[in-house]
Amino acid sequence: MKKVMSAVLFLLVWVTLQAQHKTSKRIASSTNTYSQLPYVPREIYPPEHYIGINYRGNWQSRYSNGQLCDSGYLKNNMPDGIWKSWYPNGQLRMMMECNAKKLVATKNEMQRIYKPGYSPPPHLQEMKDIMNDDESLPYEKLMYRQMYLSIHPPGLKDSAAELLVTVEEGDTVKTFMTNALPFTECLVHGRYVTWFPDGTRKDSGYCNEGIRQGVWEEWNEDGTVRAVGFYRNGMRWKDWRYFNKEGKLLYIRWYNRSEEVTETIVLN
Repeated sequence: MKKVMSAVLFLLVWVTLQAQHKTSKRIASSTNTYSQLPYVPREIYPPEHYIGINYRGNWQSRYSNGQLCDSGYLKNNMPDGIWKSWYPNGQLRMMMECNAKKLVATKNEMQRIYKPGYSPPPHLQEMKDIMNDDESLPYEKLMYRQMYLSIHPPGLKDSAAELLVTVEEGDTVKTFMTNALPFTECLVHGRYVTWFPDGTRKDSGYCNEGIRQGVWEEWNEDGTVRAVGFYRNGMRWKDWRYFNKEGKLLYIRWYNRSEEVTETIVLN
């Protein structure tokens, strides 16, 4: 008799749990897209709790359709390591290798550049030598411009739609809604790649201390190569080759160390 009662009790418990499970599924399916994301312990916090303060941890934001918008690690609200951004259609928009420590060093350097007796770090010494060879070029102004550009890559968005942001603090995952960007400055030290909305690569190359160095490639939206050339200290240098959409070489431009065009060779 005890065995029968135990079996009946077990059956009742099982039926009750199944009913609760079906109810929770119906509730989740009737809410917005955000509710369908993988469940983690969440707490809703105001955005000012994280934006503009020294937040350190993983950052992930999503569009209203559930697609990822940004993902990476913030160190005192500065991206550190690989940072990725996506279009609302799910295509990757940008990937860059960031360095928060070097960003702080560059901003400190910008404060010292106009002070008497300023001596640039090794990776900028060559630029100073170039400026000394041409007195018409304002060395301090150009150096400041290069440093400013190094911490403001062109791929950063100026504004964003309202996003659902997920942040981590210890073992707790917290979320909030915002249309503010997680950062406005970063320094790329490594690879930098951007894509068009259809997934076609737009441009790619490497940065050293935030400044473009070495070979860079640029593409058209149809996937054909637009230009290939070399950067030195953030400026185009030597021969840059430009192509039409059929892949035919149109012309070659030669740049000197100050990024001035010294010759253009047009090919028929």
